[in-house]
Amino acid sequence: MSQPLPTNPTRASLGVRRVLLVVAIAALILALMELAARALLSPARTGAGGMFVLDHKVGWRYPAHQVEHGRKWFGVEHPELTFTTNNRGLKGERDYPAPKEKNEIRILCLGDSSTNYMHFDAYPEYLERQLNGAFPEKKFRVQNAGVAGFSSENAKNLAKVELPLFDPDFVIVLIGTCDAQRAPIRDSQKGGIRNFSDLLAQVAQHSRLVTAIRDNAPAWMIRTYIATPNRDAKGRDGPRCTTEEYRHNLESIAHRAKKQGAFTLISGVTWLYPIPLAEAGGDAAWAPIAPYQEVIRSLKPDASRLIVDPARQLFDRPDRAAFFAWIENAPGAKTPAVLDNGHLNGAANELLAAFYAKQLAPIIREKYGRMQYDPGPMNRVIARYKPPPPFDPSHIKFTPPEEEWKKIPAAEMAK
Repeated sequence: MSQPLPTNPTRASLGVRRVLLVVAIAALILALMELAARALLSPARTGAGGMFVLDHKVGWRYPAHQVEHGRKWFGVEHPELTFTTNNRGLKGERDYPAPKEKNEIRILCLGDSSTNYMHFDAYPEYLERQLNGAFPEKKFRVQNAGVAGFSSENAKNLAKVELPLFDPDFVIVLIGTCDAQRAPIRDSQKGGIRNFSDLLAQVAQHSRLVTAIRDNAPAWMIRTYIATPNRDAKGRDGPRCTTEEYRHNLESIAHRAKKQGAFTLISGVTWLYPIPLAEAGGDAAWAPIAPYQEVIRSLKPDASRLIVDPARQLFDRPDRAAFFAWIENAPGAKTPAVLDNGHLNGAANELLAAFYAKQLAPIIREKYGRMQYDPGPMNRVIARYKPPPPFDPSHIKFTPPEEEWKKIPAAEMAK
């Protein structure tokens, strides 16, 4: 029986084999280059001073288990200040996931730098101490999940990740200042993929080779081929999140917390007046805060969430007319006030914590039944809220003058 003659490969099959061979060689070369980049290059950093690591789910966060000693504030070094993060790249030393202890109540605080406050105690740290003093039979653990520069969409994406891991009983949301800030592009600052720029940013988070190429490419090339404009018809920078997006993001956080079994406190931004965009990084106009405050006031409370407006209740007073006023000796000043264009001083953070604690106390008592309750820790803070000296227009400054900061003792700064 005759054997079939061997067939010669066709040109088409040879072409496919060559293409596959070229692709395989290219993939091998890229893999070797990526391995070399990982061996020689450090992980990608972003933000001012490279203080963040990129995170493809939320945009960015602080490096995990970071301990930063010392900080330069307005030209003055303060080596005694320390900023520590946990395994999730969030403020504090306590790692999670971790099982809840007996009688433990957890609170997750979502926000931006106003919540984080880096080297100083912000309202979450004060809140934990006040609630533990008010409810001695319970143990409150408050996780500061504020990240500088976060918009409500960043916070929404962070909630998706951290809610199941931290398993909070309460969620507090204080955000909106960065939503109103105008930005020239919408890239990975929101998290998620919307365009090629977002895709490239997310790929870069997993590839140090792509990060190196992106970071060293000419600025004109990056802007021309991967930037997505965020400008209105007049060519002005648009807000990072519109008021409609802001509302949706807040509703989404509350809905997700409810599914997790947590009660949500949604708080309006504490700033009463627009932020000058010279500070916000956009074009020469003002970031409109008022429409975002109106979104908060239009939200409806229900059995799973509470809506509060500390801007009106705490800071919209005749003695607060100098909203951007520089209060001497801040942030350790005894008078609650705004430290700069976007942050409360230490006393104001303590006051804000007392305000939140008073709002949550009835809900805590209803949810966990009869227990010992002492409102003294909050009442004592609120009672210290005295009117500041008469308003002096000459004190209005967008940032404290450096010579004033040099007068502040290091011990006072660390309070």
